[in-house]
Amino acid sequence: MRKRGDNLLEIRGLTKRFGGLIAVNNVSFIVKEDEIVGLIGPNGAGKTTLLNMITGFLKPSSGSIFFQGKDVTGFSPYYLAKLGVIRTFQNTSIFPNLSVFQNIEIATHLYKESYKDITEILKKLELEEYSGEHAKSLPYGIQRKLEIAIALAAKPKLLLLDEPAAGMNPEETLQLINDLRRIKEEKEFSLIIVDHNMKFITNICDRIVVLHRGEKIAEGTPREILNTKEVIEIYLGRSVYSASN
Repeated sequence: MRKRGDNLLEIRGLTKRFGGLIAVNNVSFIVKEDEIVGLIGPNGAGKTTLLNMITGFLKPSSGSIFFQGKDVTGFSPYYLAKLGVIRTFQNTSIFPNLSVFQNIEIATHLYKESYKDITEILKKLELEEYSGEHAKSLPYGIQRKLEIAIALAAKPKLLLLDEPAAGMNPEETLQLINDLRRIKEEKEFSLIIVDHNMKFITNICDRIVVLHRGEKIAEGTPREILNTKEVIEIYLGRSVYSASN
């Protein structure tokens, strides 16, 4: 049995080339059991490309991906999902003409979840009142929560969220932080989160990895990242640096 603190995911020298363009260049980092890791950087830094390689939607040009000690480099998204590597996307990937309940029910095809299991997920993300509504009729922030609920129904061991707080107001963002923390502790999975909302990232993540032009330029705790000169100059801006001192 794996224990909290063991390496769940290990990225070794991951690189992705598109012709003469290097989108991700020799990136390495780990995600431990029961850990939340943030992935930040300017637009075009390679964040989504990196998520696509980890989840099998893109094959790396070089480098390796290990999940629970097993080399899964180049494995298909379906196979990785069976292992417990589940993701969401920048643009909501829901079934707009199905109800909220039906959306989550479809996501249980990997496992035979019961009606009780689905209603539990609805309750945990405070989606019960929307259960019978068509997904397309939901406010955008609720659609983002539904996408997370769909991912949870697939029983992740590693959940990768691509801009989950996009379009949410401060109150919704705070609620999302609390929901994710609570559910993670109950379900015992790890998280990689990509988001531009630094208040969200610094309040939920244990560690942060910073990308710039496809390369890792920093890694550390939120406090360390907020006080890293190169990160401030490239991504955060001096006002953030001044406020953190």
